[in-house]
Amino acid sequence: VVQTITTSGTGAASVTLAGSTGTSYLFDGITTNGGNISLTGTGAFQFSSVTLNSSGGNIYVQNASGIAIVTLNAGAGNVQLDNVQTLNRLTVTGSTILLGTNISTFDFQTYNGNVVMNGSGLSASTVTINGNLTLLANSGASLNGNFSVSGTTNGAFNLNISGSVGAVTFTGAIGNLAPLGALSGSGGPTSVTMSAVTAA
Repeated sequence: VVQTITTSGTGAASVTLAGSTGTSYLFDGITTNGGNISLTGTGAFQFSSVTLNSSGGNIYVQNASGIAIVTLNAGAGNVQLDNVQTLNRLTVTGSTILLGTNISTFDFQTYNGNVVMNGSGLSASTVTINGNLTLLANSGASLNGNFSVSGTTNGAFNLNISGSVGAVTFTGAIGNLAPLGALSGSGGPTSVTMSAVTAA
């Protein structure tokens, strides 16, 4: 069980928790002075309401869950998530945010930075991407609300948006650098707003 970890001083000390079996519990947060934060391994991490703040270091979270409000703030660093499920709310800030498989929340997901979806399956009430979106593999989002991207959307793969979808908004150009394979949806979005679209 981990309550709180804080590193300080002039060095950029990193924090790595590698679970091998069973479940590791994190109840508060981890703060570093520019060091990386890594929660990985074959075991699972159970979150209470948690804030990970790396002050410019990278953050990597794998195999985590918990009905919790989770905030990941890498500043100018990068964030990678893989198999992070059944959270309450998720807010992520980073330069590049790499989303692997199975990212699910009961409430919203907000990404402040450029998002890369690598075969991602997002499940949330709403998904807000304040930055560019790039697809590295076929990806999708299952929603009970809105989906929005403030920047451009690129990648020669398919993006499917499904569920009880509200407003779908792409503020930036779609496919201006790499046209999407397909952009599809189901569940009847209440509205769709797109900027310039370049088809494959």
